[in-house]
Amino acid sequence: MDRGIITNSDAMRKAQRGVARATALAGVTLVVLLGGCAQTAPVSASPDDPPVGSVADVAPENVKVETLPAYRDTIDDARNNGAVWQGSSKKTLVRVSACTARLWKKQLPYARLQRTKAGTGQTLELSSNDDGILAILDLAPHKPGSEGALYLGSTGPQSLADAVRQCL
Repeated sequence: MDRGIITNSDAMRKAQRGVARATALAGVTLVVLLGGCAQTAPVSASPDDPPVGSVADVAPENVKVETLPAYRDTIDDARNNGAVWQGSSKKTLVRVSACTARLWKKQLPYARLQRTKAGTGQTLELSSNDDGILAILDLAPHKPGSEGALYLGSTGPQSLADAVRQCL
């Protein structure tokens, strides 16, 4: 009987050694696989690919970099887009102009507002350094009030046209 117990004990030792070998082999295999992944060369970019990062990252130190929007509207661009509103109001051009200027400046406080005389009427131009012309409102006297046309630049928000409609 003692011999059977020793045999079982030997069998258990052999089994434990087999498990230990399998575990060690699996560990070595994992290390080899991970090592192979770490040694792969990085993918190089082709010469046609743009540089990674911002323009400022690749510009020489003595070069000033200014990031501009893709497009800036001029007065001609806004007028060529066509009028988004044309019509008349019973209010005078002075009242429509003052109301519109107040609402535009409230909506876009960073924008520049310029009033110019246009014949017997007045033109309001709203612009910013980044976007160019945002909106142009041409107003002229008309009995019994005023008439006008509104032009929006391509970056001018629709809320600028809504402001004009509130002032009519």
